[in-house]
Amino acid sequence: MSATIAERPESAQSYTIEKPRILVVEDSTTMRKAIRRLLSNDFEVLEADDGDTGWEIVRDDPRVQVVFTDLVMPRMNGFMLLRQIRESIHERINGLPVIIITGRPL
Repeated sequence: MSATIAERPESAQSYTIEKPRILVVEDSTTMRKAIRRLLSNDFEVLEADDGDTGWEIVRDDPRVQVVFTDLVMPRMNGFMLLRQIRESIHERINGLPVIIITGRPL
């Protein structure tokens, strides 16, 4: 008795489901790593260490779906980044959800 292996039909293609992409803008390496650890199972996590770099990523990467930003950072702070996002002429950008994270009293 011989066994045969059925070939997979050509129409059954394998594919990967892309995780939602989020951006974490935080100048503290320790905080960025902690946030990445917490979220990386469910999300593709991009990182930026200041608002300028964060803005470049938001502007250039259409797959970013949510931005987490610290408020107090060098160069462009979180308030300035939020303003840049909200004042963008591009609907993809100005409608992005932004979550403010900070360890300092306001």
